[in-house]
Amino acid sequence: MEGLLSAHLIIAITCFFVVCRAVDITHFRVPKFVNRRDEVTLECNFKMSEPHETLHSVKWYRIDHSGSMEDFFTYSPSKNPPVKTYPRTGIRVDTRHSNVRQVTLRKVSLLTSGVYRCEVTSKLSPAGIDSEVKEDRLVVLELPDEGPVITGGLPNYQLNDQLTLNCTSPRTFPPTLLKWKINKKAADLHTMKWPMKRGSKNGLFRTQIGLNITVSRALFHYGKIQVKCEGFIEDEIWQGHTDGDGSSHRILTILLPEKLKWPRPPAEFTVNKSAALVANLSWIHLVALMAAQLMSTMELCKSL
Repeated sequence: MEGLLSAHLIIAITCFFVVCRAVDITHFRVPKFVNRRDEVTLECNFKMSEPHETLHSVKWYRIDHSGSMEDFFTYSPSKNPPVKTYPRTGIRVDTRHSNVRQVTLRKVSLLTSGVYRCEVTSKLSPAGIDSEVKEDRLVVLELPDEGPVITGGLPNYQLNDQLTLNCTSPRTFPPTLLKWKINKKAADLHTMKWPMKRGSKNGLFRTQIGLNITVSRALFHYGKIQVKCEGFIEDEIWQGHTDGDGSSHRILTILLPEKLKWPRPPAEFTVNKSAALVANLSWIHLVALMAAQLMSTMELCKSL
């Protein structure tokens, strides 16, 4: 008995002068980027540093964009049942697949995003209650594979007609950037930008731009006007919180990995030369040739 007390006393003195952890988190994993409606597993494996150490609890917290921290899952081996969950916005715990070392979240939404913290606490150690904490950020995205869609346009166009089109992206998070190209060249000067719309329920963005340009001979390239609308995912995600009076704010910029920013399939619209337009262009070309020939004849007469 005296030997056991002496051993405990030595450990207590050692932990007084040196940082002595009774519990160590050996493996911690929070997925960085996940898709909306996915099932996500958070992992937190640990071990006790001494045989006499026992687990007091494992708690999971979520820190949202405003900096508010809320616990949503607790595992206490001394309780019956040991698992207890707390209702939080955007968090649905699958208790069937959650235990002392992992927590599974069902059908994540944009509201699920935040910093997730695992806290493992031991008890009855010589140094008293001890705990270790690890945390990492989880960001929920909506990145559909399909690209934007072009609407509007007419079957045929004449010279000096207005070519008016709209391009709309699918609902995404972060927002989609849209750009027009005409015959592979940027058409920023003819682009009309509309306010970005965000869904009130799901928080997804829908982007729309317009194109308005006058049909001219210069636009035709090999007998066609090739219009494309290309969609790109934003390079950055801005997440934060601003007080109602605007006195303070917390803004966080999250960079997306390159593999998530690949361009989606572009939408295309082609204007072909109609019969009437070809005839019109031919007549204009003929008049131009006649004018050039007349000018040449007049110059010849002057020289005589």
